[in-house]
Amino acid sequence: MNKKIILIAIISILIIATGLGVFFVFQKPTLTQTKNGKCGDGVCDAKEKSKPKLCPKDCQEIISDTQKNPETKMEPSIKTSQKGTSHFIISIAGFLGNNYESSLDYMKESGADDVRFMSRWGGMHWEKAEPQKGNFDWSFFDERYLAAKQRGLKIMVTLYPSSPQWDNPNSEYDHEYPTDIEEYLKFVRMATERYDGDGKDDAPGSPIVSDWILMEEIERGDGQKWWGGTPAQYADLFVKTYYAIKSANPDATIGTYGANNWLGIKKDWIETITKPVFNEIKKITSDKNDFAFVYSMHYYQTQDMHEYLGNINFVKNMLNDVGLKDNPIIMEDIAPFMKKTDPQKEQKLAKQIITSHIISFANNLKTVGWAQLSDGFEYGENFEAGIISTPNMSKKDMEKSFKNLGFYSYKLMTEKMEGIDWNDIKIIQESDGVYIYQFSKNGRPFWVAWNDNSESKQTTLSNITSSQVKITQAVPKYESGKDVTDYNTAFATEIKTVQNNTASVTLGDVPIFVEEK
Repeated sequence: MNKKIILIAIISILIIATGLGVFFVFQKPTLTQTKNGKCGDGVCDAKEKSKPKLCPKDCQEIISDTQKNPETKMEPSIKTSQKGTSHFIISIAGFLGNNYESSLDYMKESGADDVRFMSRWGGMHWEKAEPQKGNFDWSFFDERYLAAKQRGLKIMVTLYPSSPQWDNPNSEYDHEYPTDIEEYLKFVRMATERYDGDGKDDAPGSPIVSDWILMEEIERGDGQKWWGGTPAQYADLFVKTYYAIKSANPDATIGTYGANNWLGIKKDWIETITKPVFNEIKKITSDKNDFAFVYSMHYYQTQDMHEYLGNINFVKNMLNDVGLKDNPIIMEDIAPFMKKTDPQKEQKLAKQIITSHIISFANNLKTVGWAQLSDGFEYGENFEAGIISTPNMSKKDMEKSFKNLGFYSYKLMTEKMEGIDWNDIKIIQESDGVYIYQFSKNGRPFWVAWNDNSESKQTTLSNITSSQVKITQAVPKYESGKDVTDYNTAFATEIKTVQNNTASVTLGDVPIFVEEK
């Protein structure tokens, strides 16, 4: 009898335990796990502070304050790194920019990892996004940014404070300090939230804009009414725009306007505009430890690499002078001035694509944006730098566009640089017209070199661990990209035997890639 009672008791306990287990297994969790804590724990932690709507119950005070005062800045509490992972960027500018899907297909094929939307080719203009106050139309941007995402391209966008008619109907300038600064900042926050990919208030398909640049070349002169404000006004607008973007996307990288640093004109502009801008930014943000931005520069004279090196050093010294010695620099827009009628245009273009990128990378400009995907349109016959040539720049002749030699050199460069350790780049020589750089690629040495002298030069590469090296000419062995029928055989190659861990290499004006075999 006692045994039966004990057995029944045991069975009852098991049934109850099983029921409780099933209940807890299927019971919906009441707390959302976050990186720093749990939603509902009563603590608005760092992650929740950066995006209070992630957990309203913990961050209600912040949300309420923001609703009462739309201009309340939810400043990031942790300084974020501004060094992005995109190294190869191409601006969608040029004749083909109007056909953005075709342009993006070319970019993807070229090996670029980031597309820069700027100017009328997808740049974020306030007047276009908010044509009537309070009425937003994002369709133009949604289509282009989603198309880039679908092709696996990251997105950089230039942001323009182009005042809508309702904000400043009598403006003589393309861009000025907004009359209604609160409405402008509302637009900035909405744009950032729409393209931050966090699943809340996203554009269709959730494209992500990871990099924002506020305007470009505010120093434009020659009667161009491009920017109607003062350096101090730009600095104030930049800081406010920075925090508006960060409040919606703490991970975004934000850059100052692309300053045109062409050596022949830069000194006056930097002294009268660029330095005053940065001095004012430093003054405004002197008590903000979380303020970290990139300096964005433009350069359009790449035929002389010695001159370009001087320009880079000039900019670094300028940043040092204004207390920004360690500030990251990106080359947002670089290209040569070239005539459309130059019979050597394609060869020169291909060479300068390689040399300008390599020198930038070696001198700590780890992000480089080529200025044009395709030739022309409004740039004129003396500024032809597209890797897609458009002979007639006529809509009916668009099918005559072709990949020029620059396209194939760009593609080869991105492939050869795959696996590079971006923190291990050595300058072997950067003088007397000879340029030699050593990279570390998948743990093995890899060189890029060329010679700008009229006569060839011999050089010796050392510390080679293999028995042979492969040398690849960086420009296709043809007069035009139209002649390339097989990309895989378009470049001249040579195998050299290694002796005593060294290899003798001949340098001409065409850059070469040298890798262990």
